[in-house]
Amino acid sequence: MKRLLLFINSLEERERYVLIGGLYAVIIIVGIFFITSYMLTKIDRLEKKLSREINNYVQLQKIVQEYKQYKPTVKPVLSLTKIEEIAMKVGAKSNIVSIKPYQQGEFIEISFEKLSADQISRFLRKIKENGYIAQFIDISDPKGNGQYNMRVILGTK
Repeated sequence: MKRLLLFINSLEERERYVLIGGLYAVIIIVGIFFITSYMLTKIDRLEKKLSREINNYVQLQKIVQEYKQYKPTVKPVLSLTKIEEIAMKVGAKSNIVSIKPYQQGEFIEISFEKLSADQISRFLRKIKENGYIAQFIDISDPKGNGQYNMRVILGTK
């Protein structure tokens, strides 16, 4: 330390200013180097993360497009004739007692008499396959002979 003080004291005033200015310049240059190298590595990590997220987004868009192909695009329209056709396919059209709109046409109420358990299950399966849902089902066997009465309220999903 004494040698350093002797060296600094032996310098002229102008040389001291140049030495102090040089030290400040070196400190600033080294500081800028470390700051920029840190920022460059951080930018590199962020760019890699961004490219991963972009790839994930692209994959997600592909999956969404694939899903849209399988998803029905048209919501099934609830109509009396379509319900009658379904009942005819399962052999229950002759068992329909009444079929009418329910709650301002949002739903359809159907009443059946003397249905077998097989006809009920086939009818409900066909309803589901056509994109309708049963909002309410009331099944009863008033005589206990396996001939069921059913009241069902259908709607769309």
